[in-house]
Amino acid sequence: MFILNWILKWIGLASSQMWLLVAGAFGVLALYGKGRLDQKKDQKLETLEEDLETIKRIQNVKVNTTRDAAVERLRTNGDLRD
Repeated sequence: MFILNWILKWIGLASSQMWLLVAGAFGVLALYGKGRLDQKKDQKLETLEEDLETIKRIQNVKVNTTRDAAVERLRTNGDLRD
């Protein structure tokens, strides 16, 4: 009877430790997921800021009505291909 009680006590202890291990694993997984979501949110914000800068630069470009003005603009920006 003593051995049976000892085995049952050991199984109960092992099962409670297993539940603690599982709960800990879920906790670590939840923290990892939260960190990934925060990282994606920060990355999305940076991308939006970069897109806003690009839109502002595009809106500030002067429209060229003649070929000579367009060639001169490309030449000053270094975008003219020979």
